[in-house]
Amino acid sequence: MKKPIVLLIVFACLGLYVYRDEINLTSASAQDAGSELWLEDFQLAQSRARATNRPILILFTGSDWCPPCMNLERNVFSTKHFEQFARENLVLYVADFPRRKRQPPELIATNQRLQQTYRIRGYPTLVLVNAQGRQLDQFGYGGQNANAFVNLLAQKVRGNRS
Repeated sequence: MKKPIVLLIVFACLGLYVYRDEINLTSASAQDAGSELWLEDFQLAQSRARATNRPILILFTGSDWCPPCMNLERNVFSTKHFEQFARENLVLYVADFPRRKRQPPELIATNQRLQQTYRIRGYPTLVLVNAQGRQLDQFGYGGQNANAFVNLLAQKVRGNRS
């Protein structure tokens, strides 16, 4: 009698363990749903910008240590309003300068080169460039909500069609 109960408990625990992993995978992929918009390959971003005739929005950020950067992500970039605008009007590139997250050496070098090229002095800084990398505009984040930020960005994109 004890053996069937023990087996039942073992299978129940195994089932919960597998189900837990499935839930974690589902929630992780939901969190990363917008991340495919943000490229980490600047040559690919330039190629997409040329192919779509859209400007590149470069985000210079410290994703794991910069409070204003985290606010920008939470209040603007994670919204459907921004995601829709970006999909229709921009190519997005993130130049991240994390303190805890490891990055490949090539990515670090590319981001440092871009930081020097566009004379970035603080985070978050956003730079709008054309497919050739020519700077069209540079601005920061003033704590706006998603609607105000997208409206500002739309004005900058319209004013700098190249």
